[in-house]
Amino acid sequence: MPRVITHGQVRRQSESELYAVAVDNLTFPTLPEVGPLPPTGTAGTLTTKTVPNTPYTVAPAPPPQVPPNQTIVYEDSNTQNTVYMRVASVVGPAKYNIVVL
Repeated sequence: MPRVITHGQVRRQSESELYAVAVDNLTFPTLPEVGPLPPTGTAGTLTTKTVPNTPYTVAPAPPPQVPPNQTIVYEDSNTQNTVYMRVASVVGPAKYNIVVL
């Protein structure tokens, strides 16, 4: 079974909490249901409950390092499971293929 996260929020690293949008689901098809944070390079799909204030755009693969205005940050409610991601492709205004940084 893939790992599916149905809570938390995402925002750009360069944005404040005011711009965070709720996660509908964050799916990592290659990870087990339970386990440690996703390792660098893990691909997944992010679907938000609403379209971000400015929709996310594709960020280039490192190197060079993905700039903060294109790095997406996932945070759960207790900020214990923060994951940094880049958008690999845009599926729709609220759905993105992502890669863990």
